[in-house]
Amino acid sequence: MNTDLSTADERTVAAILLISKGFVPWPLRYSNRDHRTENWTQLSLLARSGSRRHERWIQVQVEELIDGFIAPCTFEVLTGAISRVIALRTWNVESDVVVAIQLPPTPLVIENAGGTYYFFRHPDHRIGTTYATVPYQGSVTLLQIIGDGGAVIIPPVLFERVCEWPDVADLPSLDFTNLMVGLP
Repeated sequence: MNTDLSTADERTVAAILLISKGFVPWPLRYSNRDHRTENWTQLSLLARSGSRRHERWIQVQVEELIDGFIAPCTFEVLTGAISRVIALRTWNVESDVVVAIQLPPTPLVIENAGGTYYFFRHPDHRIGTTYATVPYQGSVTLLQIIGDGGAVIIPPVLFERVCEWPDVADLPSLDFTNLMVGLP
């Protein structure tokens, strides 16, 4: 593995920082998600087997990312029990206001399509990708929870800012008391 960071690109440095904070960055090798889906299935099977082999398997994937052979220069952060992270997605300013008012500050990713992803610590029980509604000022706001088996793409514009992210262990928990989980 190449450990000389003097020539590392921003992607590699960002991935290393995220790893040091407990996140699981995953290389995007192709323009579609076939590679991740295929390897995610293998990873899920290893994790469910009860052995700790999945931790080494993640390490190998991350080493490939750090070695820098992957192009183009982007990656995603896995969500779910394996990474100990879930993401909450909003689609509009109203949803962002609800999250800002009702939930603790946490790292976020803003996508080009207008959605925002907020990262929280995994709740230690199975939670897949689902939808939730939150009551706010007489109406409800739709949110998406991205849990086990999901991922959030980290755009290159954020590579420099991941150094400001907290460790996964220090992420706030998502309080499910005000969330109506399931399709509205």
